[in-house]
Amino acid sequence: MQFFGTSRKNRQTLLVFHTAYTFEQMQERELLFFATGRDINKVFSRVITVNVASHLHGKQNSRSSWFAVLQQIIFDERHIFYETRIPKILMPLPRKARDIIILSLSWLHLTLKLIPQNIKLVRAEDARLNSIFAFSLKFLHRSPILVGIWGNPQRLREKENRAVMPNLFPNASIEEKFESYFLKKADAILVQNEENASMPRQLNIDEKKIFFFPVGMTLNPVHFSGKIYSKVKSLDSISLEFITSDDSPLIICISRLEPFKHVEDCILALAKNKSLPAKMMVVGDGSERRKLEKLVDHHNLSHRVYFAGNRSQTWLAGSLTLADINLVPGWGGRVMLETAHYGIPTLAYDIDWHSEIIENNVNGFLVPYRNVDALATVLGNLISHPKKYKRIGLKLRETSLRLSDPINLAEIQLKLYSSIIS
Repeated sequence: MQFFGTSRKNRQTLLVFHTAYTFEQMQERELLFFATGRDINKVFSRVITVNVASHLHGKQNSRSSWFAVLQQIIFDERHIFYETRIPKILMPLPRKARDIIILSLSWLHLTLKLIPQNIKLVRAEDARLNSIFAFSLKFLHRSPILVGIWGNPQRLREKENRAVMPNLFPNASIEEKFESYFLKKADAILVQNEENASMPRQLNIDEKKIFFFPVGMTLNPVHFSGKIYSKVKSLDSISLEFITSDDSPLIICISRLEPFKHVEDCILALAKNKSLPAKMMVVGDGSERRKLEKLVDHHNLSHRVYFAGNRSQTWLAGSLTLADINLVPGWGGRVMLETAHYGIPTLAYDIDWHSEIIENNVNGFLVPYRNVDALATVLGNLISHPKKYKRIGLKLRETSLRLSDPINLAEIQLKLYSSIIS
């Protein structure tokens, strides 16, 4: 089913504002499906994805020009990306002043680029910075705007006592007001689960405006493959040596290393089980990495904890094939489904949407949020009896495969776009 014509005038465009990953990050980690998967059924003839925060990633600016603040990346005939850069002429300025100039000039540049486009639908992947751009360009297209809630920002603010985007909003109260405004103005709201949906419901937003859009839509197809040998082959020699160095259970912890993820709790839980044979691989990177490495050294765990950094989805598939325990720190997301595909027993905090996929002691294990002692106790049981709990991991695999069935998800996406466009 297609809504677009073949002439340039009739081409219909899906415009997406997101800040989760840069194009280069998606390429390196094999996450481009995260972007291309937003239109699996080719409802639109073109998908334009805009990241107005990519200049905050230092690596992105290594190829900056003297003056350009917006870079165009043509991935294929249907997918175009626009990303911000710090032009060399602005690099000497203080960060806040520089960011204001870059965002202002990007808005102007983007306006000129979008004028000829026949924009049929706009997606803002959050009710913060992405929505600011989506709604400020409303005069160009007058198309429906979908605002996404990935995670529950209100719950995060309550638990962590901070704004989700502290660099953009001076405090949580102001951020909350912006989110409330954009969610109420949105033509439709995309949520992944009931936990996400509780936020617009608290704002008394019409239930008809809330659409469920399962997280499984963004999974790389490699996680549906059963080719174990080829997956293991994707591992580098250092990682493989760490994994196979002994027969002790391998704990895998996949997360951004940022404050609200609380990866330190996983390390502390391992430290409390120091007498038991186990090793942990931490996959991901972020501002907390050095702090976490020091914590590992403090507990004399450097020989048992390996920081693997950011990795591709193929590499991740290889490591998950060999893992025995999945430990989810803080707020899990897509990774909950990715790891569940491998039938690994999963231990997580009872926070966010975790209880929607995990039924405690049935297909996984949940403990109270930030209760490291409880986390350590269950982790100790899993380390001591990894084979005993394998059947629980297999039950979670059944759940994850049902929630991320590609055919079912494609139908959900098609119905969603058809309903909103019509």
